[in-house]
Amino acid sequence: MDKEQNYILAQKVLEQVARRGVAEIVFCAGARSAPFLQILERTSEVKVHYFFEERSASFFALGRALSTLKPVAVFTTSGTAVAELLPACIEAFYSSVPLLFVTADRPKSYRGSGAPQAIEQAGLFSSYVAKNFDLDNTSQIEELNSWGESLPESSFIKPEHWNVCFEEPQSQKMNWGETQSWSWTDLQVAQSFEPAKASQPSNFKWPFKKPLVLIGQLPVCSIVREVQQKVLGFSGPIYAEASSGLRDLCSLRVTDELAPQLIEQGEIDGIIRIGGVPTLRLWRDLESKYKSLPVINFSSFSGLARASANYSLFALPNLSEQNFSNSSRWSAAALLGLEELSKILEAHPNSEPGLIYHLSAKTLPEHKLFLGNSLPIREWNLCSQSHAKAFVNRGANGIDGQISTFLGTLQSDDVGWGVFGDLTTLYDLSSLWTLRSHPSKAQIIIVNNGGGQIFSKIFESKNFRNEHDLSFSNWSKMWDVKFEQWKEIPVKDSFETARVIELIPDKNETDSFWKEWTHAKKSFSAIGAR
Repeated sequence: MDKEQNYILAQKVLEQVARRGVAEIVFCAGARSAPFLQILERTSEVKVHYFFEERSASFFALGRALSTLKPVAVFTTSGTAVAELLPACIEAFYSSVPLLFVTADRPKSYRGSGAPQAIEQAGLFSSYVAKNFDLDNTSQIEELNSWGESLPESSFIKPEHWNVCFEEPQSQKMNWGETQSWSWTDLQVAQSFEPAKASQPSNFKWPFKKPLVLIGQLPVCSIVREVQQKVLGFSGPIYAEASSGLRDLCSLRVTDELAPQLIEQGEIDGIIRIGGVPTLRLWRDLESKYKSLPVINFSSFSGLARASANYSLFALPNLSEQNFSNSSRWSAAALLGLEELSKILEAHPNSEPGLIYHLSAKTLPEHKLFLGNSLPIREWNLCSQSHAKAFVNRGANGIDGQISTFLGTLQSDDVGWGVFGDLTTLYDLSSLWTLRSHPSKAQIIIVNNGGGQIFSKIFESKNFRNEHDLSFSNWSKMWDVKFEQWKEIPVKDSFETARVIELIPDKNETDSFWKEWTHAKKSFSAIGAR
């Protein structure tokens, strides 16, 4: 393949990207990917976001796909740049988000040679992509068929990897006079996140009478509405996470702490899980303490290593029409539990949960919300006053790329609240780059409690917590983003610009909150057994 054929191959690949319905591209430029870049610079029909660092760029692309509900493509040069995409690829795979990774490569003859930037790129993403294409000539282009063409019915679209091998790049400009003109928008085909809907299995039988319904992350808006209709009227206990968008479904929601007590009191004899894997501790206990409790999942993955039934999210039946026999005895404990929780939160407003509680009241319905792993999302699910649906990265439960994903969910006029831990922020320090070309009114809340305090309840060793005395003021200054530090939630506030807000919890109040909440749980748990 001669040098000009680099550009012919690049144009053919880009035509296929357009046909996939991609309207936005995140591009990390390098010499190897130059043919793609020089063609993209000649069209204004596709939005291109330019990044210097592939890891944050790919998580930003994830956020754009979650927000627009359209496929997004990520382009990189060769070598370890490709490996930087793996974390976001894993998250996209488990969250069913159709990211398209297009990686430029050196000629195949360089493989195994140890030459600069010549790693084994083809197949690098292993089982975390639905398809992997290794291209070095235009005759292979027809292999790039439609999203999900070979996927089973009711499977959500997964990411793909297109590895494109070019001859050594030229420094001189190409003569574009011979290049065929084309229109990105004319080639586009509408694509959807949603698979074909599946009907409920004809032989479906519930193995229990008194289920607890757990609703986790729901992938697309239409599914939120559909699940809401099928769960409305269910009279039993419901645990709905913020990522479901259905917290207002249950006026008496079941807290993480109450669910195990209901099981032990015989008020729950099975689990119906809808959507993503929930954050509550009960889910992990289903592997051990409650491993005999039957579980039926309506999701892409079972989320459990032990046996459980798994069906498509679209196969969920109308729960109000099922022959369940949940009593209302649990509701008294739920009501008392929420009343006690509110009292303790009000008594400790500057504790970490108290700050989250009062912060949640500031998030208006029209604001976008993103909850970072791992402690912020748990505290929000426990304490929040808000019913807003939250964007999350719960596919793989990791803490990398969280702020980049959050910024990707926002449009230029959006007010968005992202709540993150301090270590999560340290993982993603290059994320604010995007505000230079993709500005928004992002309110980046960093709960700075001096380390990974979620481990303090699990391990005695301080090494698990990675304790520190860092502040994020200089980080925001570096990116020219407004910085504020809050030790309490202000009564009045404005959202006129992007901000980094460092939230400093009072450690003594935090310790007092958890001590009082633990005591309160014991006092109201017996109510449901009367």
